[in-house]
Amino acid sequence: MRKLFEAALFIYFITIILLFTAMPRYDTYMSLPLDSIRVTSDYGCRWGGFHKGVDLAADRGDNVYSVCGGRVVKAGVYGSYGRLAAVRCSENITVYYAHLDSINVTKGERIDRGQIIGEAGSSGNATGPHLHFEVRYKGESRNPAQFIDKIGAM
Repeated sequence: MRKLFEAALFIYFITIILLFTAMPRYDTYMSLPLDSIRVTSDYGCRWGGFHKGVDLAADRGDNVYSVCGGRVVKAGVYGSYGRLAAVRCSENITVYYAHLDSINVTKGERIDRGQIIGEAGSSGNATGPHLHFEVRYKGESRNPAQFIDKIGAM
């Protein structure tokens, strides 16, 4: 019986080690995109589709801050996103800020973490003012809670 327990414990520890070594290493520290955080729609399955970010409560005109330093790779109107600013934080990570009322940055501009990039709004396919906050790792969406602890705690 002891041998069986030791074997099960060994398999458990190996599984944990493999899980942690297989997880992507995110190389960017992120601050908050708004003065306060309240998630109104989570990442994942929603209304028969897949929501690639989180929606954060905001009033029209609330300042939206860059969560990281980087280069603006998109600034304009992009379909259902409405007014969108996207910042490449690192080689692997790009952050999307969507449904903005106004955009205060331009494509190609280098910005700092905490810089105001726009104002929250309801442009594009939005039911009311909020910030759609999306993180892409190597071009694929990831749960923003993996990058900002306060989002995961909500």
